[in-house]
Amino acid sequence: MRDIIIIVVLWAIVFIIAFVIIPALRNHLDSGRALHDYDFAFNTMLVKMVLKKFNCKYRIENEKDHNGVLYHYDYQTGHFCIRVEKGTPYIRLTFPFFFSVSLDHIALVRSLSNQCSFSSETCRIVYTLNTDQNFVDMHIVSGLLLTVKNAVEILEREMLDMFRWQNTFVKRFRELEKDSQGAEQKDFETNSAEWGRELFLLHEQEMMHQKSGPSWRGEVDTKITIDKLLNTLFGVKQFEPVSLKLSVNTQPLDDTKKIYNYDVSSLLIENGKQIREEASMELQYVDLNGPFNRTMEFYLNSEKTTGRTVYYRITMTLIPLSVNHHIPVGSELTKSKVVSILAAYDLTCPKERLAEFHLMWEDALQKRKRGQEKEMTEEQKLMCESSQPKLAYLLFRGKRLFLNHCFYEALQYLLDAFNYEQSVYEELKPAEKNLFYEVCYLIGFCYCELNLYRLAYYYLDIVFPLHRVTYTEELVNSLVNGHDFRAISFIDGLLENVENNIAVNGQEDIAASSFINFLKRRKAYVYIDLQHYDEAESLLKKMLDDPDNTDFAIGELAYLQKIKEGEK
Repeated sequence: MRDIIIIVVLWAIVFIIAFVIIPALRNHLDSGRALHDYDFAFNTMLVKMVLKKFNCKYRIENEKDHNGVLYHYDYQTGHFCIRVEKGTPYIRLTFPFFFSVSLDHIALVRSLSNQCSFSSETCRIVYTLNTDQNFVDMHIVSGLLLTVKNAVEILEREMLDMFRWQNTFVKRFRELEKDSQGAEQKDFETNSAEWGRELFLLHEQEMMHQKSGPSWRGEVDTKITIDKLLNTLFGVKQFEPVSLKLSVNTQPLDDTKKIYNYDVSSLLIENGKQIREEASMELQYVDLNGPFNRTMEFYLNSEKTTGRTVYYRITMTLIPLSVNHHIPVGSELTKSKVVSILAAYDLTCPKERLAEFHLMWEDALQKRKRGQEKEMTEEQKLMCESSQPKLAYLLFRGKRLFLNHCFYEALQYLLDAFNYEQSVYEELKPAEKNLFYEVCYLIGFCYCELNLYRLAYYYLDIVFPLHRVTYTEELVNSLVNGHDFRAISFIDGLLENVENNIAVNGQEDIAASSFINFLKRRKAYVYIDLQHYDEAESLLKKMLDDPDNTDFAIGELAYLQKIKEGEK
């Protein structure tokens, strides 16, 4: 009997330690802990604890500058690396060398990395160049803040997410690589349109219906200002600044003109050099459409720097307002809005860019004379269609910025080209009219990327009668993403026309099949957006039988199921 009592007591002690004392100790370690308390020693302890929990054997590597320590370990089928750095509360988790391809595919890798990184929650896909072996090596990185309470859960979730993005990236790369091999020449417009319509295929199981942000660019003679950000990204055209608090300055700005014209890049860049890694701002202003007092938070962090460009990210959060007598429940004013954009600061001056243009134009003309059109860049092909030097320069700069996903800056040049060509439209030759139509398409594409869908529709409607697939798909995107009430009827009309053409021709080619699949996906998106869940479910179940739409349909059906569970 005595032995039984001892055993019971021991089990009770074990239970208390496991389920009471240890959780309480963890909560005690986390409670009241400020961000600066997550120092090097604390993070080192957490990392070792988690790796022991996963039964992972690790190898420690001390960095040469003694500013950080690397933990190398294997988890499931992947090799990972955790960097614990002095002076920061965050650790960096890396899934290195998850994929390698020939350096010939650098353009595809760059575009695909940007799209995946923009769609992911915390993972960022980056690449390094191995020029000795002519390879591009791919890596997935993520910055994490670990606590005693959730360190195991966070790290496990992040590693599984990295595996998922590895599969997504490799699968999508193989598809695009196969498509590019079957084409006679690479068509950037086609690739861009395909990404514009299929980006949502990369969403996580819970599809997030949110608008994408644009790429922005600043330079020595062009600034990205507070006024420009609010006007373009949030549609705030009339506002009265109250104050601007800067993390790098204890004294806030209260001068209205200075706040309007404040160059946000100056927080990170000074005299063409990066002076800090991150910074933040808080803007208090009055939205004169209400009027309402609003608060917007800005967070800036550096990305990378090249010899000609400094890249940094701007994340803006518009703080929602509380419901009151003037603001009803469900109002847009009560919803938080977050926009994150990649910005770039060009270090080159206008004279250098003009000299580059003349060099490129002369090279293009020589290649045309020698019959080497296939060796021309996309900008050269476009600018060679123009006999006017000024127009050629506008097209050169516009297309260059467009190809670099600098859509806002590209508009400045493309709109000038449009205005000139429109004024002499009747005098244009057939080849010059095709050039005009391409400019319309590029402008419409840029406006779509900036979420200005009504403006996009105006320019894309000009080229709709040409019945080019890429032009039509971008027009559909402008209607769908802009929540236009005509979207469903417009898509149905296109589906009917394509099906009639197939009936007349007696067969369905690859292009027609791809276009039909695109229209069905967009139609399903509209149904979900309009909360017509029964119609969406019916359409998605039919799409399950199509291999090209299976993954999309499964993801959307899972999303619908989660919505229905939330409504119960």
